[in-house]
Amino acid sequence: MNKKGFAFSIDALLAVLVLMAFLAGVYFLSAGGETDNFTPLLLKKQAGDLLAMLDRSGELASMNQSALEAALNQSVQSASWRMELRYYNYSSGFVDAGNVSFGDDTAYADEVVMAQREFLVMQNSSVKHYGIAKLKLWAQ
Repeated sequence: MNKKGFAFSIDALLAVLVLMAFLAGVYFLSAGGETDNFTPLLLKKQAGDLLAMLDRSGELASMNQSALEAALNQSVQSASWRMELRYYNYSSGFVDAGNVSFGDDTAYADEVVMAQREFLVMQNSSVKHYGIAKLKLWAQ
């Protein structure tokens, strides 16, 4: 057997392996560049802004689920959403006073972002409930 032919075959095989490794690396790097990092960031900012707006307008403290749902449906048009509200009373410690969840189901959601805001429910100039609102948004 000719030694030159054997060395040339091994050299060609190594060149093909190097080429395949290079192409796999280029494919891997280009596929990673296609992910959208802007949309989740925008949705997280939007969720925080919506909770602040609902808190300042008194909607969160109203404990009115239909009013909250209407406000969110009007404000969030480019994404799906889910709202979770927890209310607590304070008497020598925080005691659960109720939970409410409404909106779309997150089971099939991709990249869910969440914002959280604490608020007070006032009645006759005193605190009736302490509340935690969580708003989850995801792209449709």
